This record gives sequence, C-alpha cells and structure tokens, in this order.
Amino acid sequence: TGDPCILPKKDWEYQITLTEFKSLKKFSWSGGLSREYFTALRDMLRSQSTNLEVLKIDLIDWWDAQWNWCADDYDLQLWIRDHNFFGERVLGLTPGETPLPFSSLKSLSFSSVNFHGVGLEIAQLFSIGRLHSLNLRDCPHSGSLLRKVVELGGPINLRSLELVIQHNSDDSYRKVADEDWIAPFLDSFEGLRNLHLLVLNGKGVATTHRYWPSIFHHKKTLTRLVYHEQRIDFDLLDCNTDMNNDKILDLFTQMNLACIGLCLSPLLPTVTNLDETFSQVTLAQLSTLKFLCLRTTLNSELERPVESFVDEISTIYAFATWAFHTFPNLLFIASGDFSYGRRSILNQEILHRYPFPGVESNNESYNLHPVESQNQTRFLDGFRPLHPRDFRYSGHLEQFRDVLEACPADPLYRKDF
Repeated sequence: TGDPCILPKKDWEYQITLTEFKSLKKFSWSGGLSREYFTALRDMLRSQSTNLEVLKIDLIDWWDAQWNWCADDYDLQLWIRDHNFFGERVLGLTPGETPLPFSSLKSLSFSSVNFHGVGLEIAQLFSIGRLHSLNLRDCPHSGSLLRKVVELGGPINLRSLELVIQHNSDDSYRKVADEDWIAPFLDSFEGLRNLHLLVLNGKGVATTHRYWPSIFHHKKTLTRLVYHEQRIDFDLLDCNTDMNNDKILDLFTQMNLACIGLCLSPLLPTVTNLDETFSQVTLAQLSTLKFLCLRTTLNSELERPVESFVDEISTIYAFATWAFHTFPNLLFIASGDFSYGRRSILNQEILHRYPFPGVESNNESYNLHPVESQNQTRFLDGFRPLHPRDFRYSGHLEQFRDVLEACPADPLYRKDF
C-alpha cells in the first residue's frame, strides 16, 4: 500500500487518482467522502484487479456513504432507492459490464458494505470460495452473500473468517436472517484455522448452543477462536459468561486452541467436578493455550459504572493465578476491549507470565510479588501486569494482534451527532 498520487486541480482544490501504481498488492480504503473519491476507488480496482492480493474496504457508515455518493444530484437520489450504488457503480456489477478479474486476491475485508441485491454477483466477482481470508464487519445482508457462496457449490478454501453482526447498525433489515446463515456456512466446509464471531444474543444461552456445533465442526484445524455476543437487555449491550458454563469449558478441554477470545467474566470456576474435568485433559492439550482475551462487549456510548474497582482487580488477579498455573504455556491474559487499539485504555490490562520465556530467566526470584493498588497490597503469583512502556514483550504480543483487535462492537469512527 502506498500514498495516493495527488494532482493539483486548483490552488485550493485537489483531485485524487489511484491509477498510477504499477503493481499494487495490498490496498486499504476507509471512508466514503464524495462521489469523486468513489470514482477514484472504482478506477483503481479496474486498473489493479489482477495484481491485488489483499483488499480492505471500510465505508464507516453505509448511509453516509450513500448520501455522499449521490449528494446534490436529485436523479441519483431517486436511483439509489432501488439500487446498490457500491455494487453497481463502484464494482461494476451491472449487465453489460465486464467482470473485474481478481485472480490474485487472497484476503478480502469489507466493513459497512451492504450486499442487498448483489450477494451472488459479489460471491462470483471475488471468488469467495477461493480466498484464504474473509472479513465481514457490520455488512447488512451478509447472510445473502454466505448463502450464495454455499449454493454455488464450489470448494471453500477459507483459513480465516471474521463475521460481525452489529446491533447498533441503523439498517432496518432482519439481522436474524444474516445469523441464520452463519451455521450452515461454517458447516459447508472444513479447514478453518482462525474464526472470529460477534453475534446478537436475545435468547440467552440458546445462542451459544446455536453456534457451538459449527465451531466444533472445525475442531481438527482451529487454533484461534474469538466468540463475542451482544446481549440486548433493555437496550443495553452486554455479554458475560464464565468458566462455569459447560460450553465454555469445552473450548479448554476438548479443543487444541492456542488463542481464545471470549466475553468472559474473570471468575474462578466453581463447578464441583472441575478438578476431575481437567484431570482428564492431557498435558499436551493444556499446553496449547498461549493467549487468552477476556472482553465484555459494550457499545462505547454506554459506559457501565464499576461498582468496586478493588473487587474487580482482585477477581482478575485471582483468575490469572488459576489460569497461569493450569495452562503451562499461557503467555498473556488481556482484559478489556482492544478492538481499536488504545481507544478504551482505561479499561484495558494485559498480564504476562512471570518468568516469561526468553525475557526473564528461570533463575530469577519466583517469590510472590507485592503490588500496591488502591491502598491495598496484593501478591502476584506466576504473572505480572504488563507496563505500557516495557517493550521487551512487544514482539511476543504482536503475534496475537489479530485476536486483540477482532470483532469491534463500534464503528471505526464515532459520531458526535
């Protein structure tokens, strides 16, 4: 990816062109500022379709993108009511148009792109089944796209998949229809290594039971799983479960996952047969887990007050003591929402194993480490909080970035109106 070429139009006005690249392999686009910008995107896709290997398009907000494309043109405002401007005018999915040959594409990511009326055409245009990675975040009518991929009947070679069905979308379409096709799509092929899901939950535990068989369908190959829910209770977005849930325990005891991201409360398991459950798990299985991300999925506009900061920290540290001792190769536990980097820094914390392989020596003191917080002293056994400026762990943490940043519950940019 490189900076676009900017050609002067007037002293105060510029025209953007993206067709001067010779062999563009990766391209990322965020926003939908004007019809002129969409024209530049269209021209780039036409000139570079055979070269692109990675394509990411985030329109931020579908309705804003539509308005910006047809603003000040009454005829287009009428036309867009019955047409998909992005599919037809940007991607050229109209009768008589020659399809773009995305013959080299391996990774495709769409955010806030509406597939209404063009699901089949997009499935064919990008040869979805041939891709290695597919990422669909808050894309209305994603279900129609997944359905068309299955109905086409060709092999599906995906190794990485992320699907985000958001509650805070302004679209009035039935999101349930999109979710209805998640399980059939997952069941239609094998071989996934990375799976990231954020789904709506208006039925409590029934949602977990709905997707677990499809997740376990990829048990032999799956190494990274992120599963978040947005529970809709009194218009609040929240999701919490804990290790006492049998379905959650199954992830740790029946799969060989290296990374797990969950809407998981850091509560110690209290099930009576816990010791018996883990005693039946081989050391090889327990040794696969390296990264655990605990996140409560909340819409950023709804701040949930912390009843007791002291109790919350104590709970997290108690859980970490249990986890680092149970899983011998666990390196990090991340608590909080990291989907957009450090946006929610006040609610983020990362704990690392101590001693850390390759950083601290095993010969260093392994005594309980006292930490002063909120006028209380806590003793940390087997782990330490990661200091933001301690860069010794940066390289190790970087390999888990995709799990940290998976499944955002908010748009990329917030609106103040």
